[in-house]
Amino acid sequence: MCFVYEQLSSRQISRFVGHEAIVMDVRYSPDSLSVLSVARDGWAKLWQASSGKTLVEFGPHPAWLTSCAFAPRENQVLVGSSNGIVYLWQYEEKRGSLLAALEGHTGPVQSVRFLHWKETYAISGSLDGYAAIWNIDRRAAVARMTARSHINCVDTSSDGLQIALALSEGGCTLWSSTRDGKESSFRMRLRLREHVSEVWTCAFSPDGSEIVTGAADRVGRVFSCRTGQLLGKIVGHLRWVFAVSWVGDLILTASSDRSAKSWDRRN
Repeated sequence: MCFVYEQLSSRQISRFVGHEAIVMDVRYSPDSLSVLSVARDGWAKLWQASSGKTLVEFGPHPAWLTSCAFAPRENQVLVGSSNGIVYLWQYEEKRGSLLAALEGHTGPVQSVRFLHWKETYAISGSLDGYAAIWNIDRRAAVARMTARSHINCVDTSSDGLQIALALSEGGCTLWSSTRDGKESSFRMRLRLREHVSEVWTCAFSPDGSEIVTGAADRVGRVFSCRTGQLLGKIVGHLRWVFAVSWVGDLILTASSDRSAKSWDRRN
């Protein structure tokens, strides 16, 4: 089950009922009118944000689903799975069609995101220690980044020129990229070393100048993307911080203590 809350009042607006196992990831569509969720029941579901009505169901998949993302193109979504495969779906009205199953990882895919270049590219991070860059049009991997650690989360800046990998070894790495999609275009630029435990999640600020991470030590951390300097800590959760995001100057965090909190970055 998924819930939508009004941010200022913490009032529940709607809920999405339909999954039969733990929901692993949820994402708003670019226009905020719909929500995509994936769960351990092997299904991805598209919901109407305002009412909680099911719009489209994608599946069943042969394994748990772990992560999801809306494509910059209309009516396409990407989902990652525990069998190491990334699935690309297209939907129209109430029907979803599988376009591709992107294979190459040897461990569960933990996170998927899109990059916005002149062709459509996506990135997936896996427990096999690699992040793969996919050319969606060609249905092929065009590059990969080696982490030498389980990758729990990937994120990209809004311009697609920065990539972050959250690692099980207790770090987060920032990579620089160019727009041609070649393997030589990716290089690790910074390693954020202030973590003392496994890093579960990461998210770039809207302008790409900062990044926030969430870790198993119950702390969120904000870093400068230019220097790697630790700018502040977010302290208040009682257990792991496993999800983070930005809404303007606000940082949102979710924890295994069963709470979600918002924080004003300006303070």
